[in-house]
Order: sequence, then structure tokens, then C-alpha cells
Amino acid sequence: MAPRRVPAFPVAGERSWPWTPAIVSVVSVVCVGMLASLPAMTFCYVDSQVDTTKMQMTRAAERVEIYSLRKGRLPDGLAAVFDEAPRDSWGNALLYVRIGDGFELVSLGEDGRPGGSDNDEDIFYSEVH
Repeated sequence: MAPRRVPAFPVAGERSWPWTPAIVSVVSVVCVGMLASLPAMTFCYVDSQVDTTKMQMTRAAERVEIYSLRKGRLPDGLAAVFDEAPRDSWGNALLYVRIGDGFELVSLGEDGRPGGSDNDEDIFYSEVH
């Protein structure tokens, strides 16, 4: 007598496997958990872009300071220090503003326009002598 073949999935009208509800429950919980974590993952990504921009601004400020120490004055613009203008995490060029004896670096955020909130909020780095 040949062994009875068990179908991969129950056929309509036949009895389902006893563990099918457990499998469906586990898959459902995993899917809901993944969907619930999406906003948190997006928030972390935005934070990392802001942190990366702050690090880029710090490096740019260090280069401006080195220029200042070598030349005895602050540069008139970032072109005097860099071959290409340094950019933030969103690809926008950093702005350089001289303020008295110091300077300020500005990232205009994701939208590249002054002001804004959340991702579009401006990021400032000030260095006063």
C-alpha cells in the first residue's frame, strides 16, 4: 500500500493542520511589529543626517581655523579654504558668514531654505574669537 500524500496546503473542505492558527498568529505579530517600528527607523535616519551635518560643519570649521592661524585672518569665504564648497547631508552647500572676529556656518536643512522645522530646520555652528 502506497503512503498517503499530504498536500502542502489544505484543500477546501478538508481538515486543516492543527498548528495553522499558531503560524498565522506568529506571522501576524511579526508583521504588525515591523510596521510599528517604521516611524522609529525613519526618526533615527533623520537624526543621523543631522548628526552627520554637524560633524561636517565641525570639520569645515576646523579647516577655517587652520586657515586663520596660517594667514592671521579669517577667510572671506569658503572658496579660499576649499576647492569645492562643503555640503550638508542633504547635498546643500554650507553657508559661511563672518560675524565680527568670528564666523558662523549654516546648513539650511533638507529643504535648502531658511527657517523650517523638523528636517527643514536650520543648523548653526558659531565660532567667536
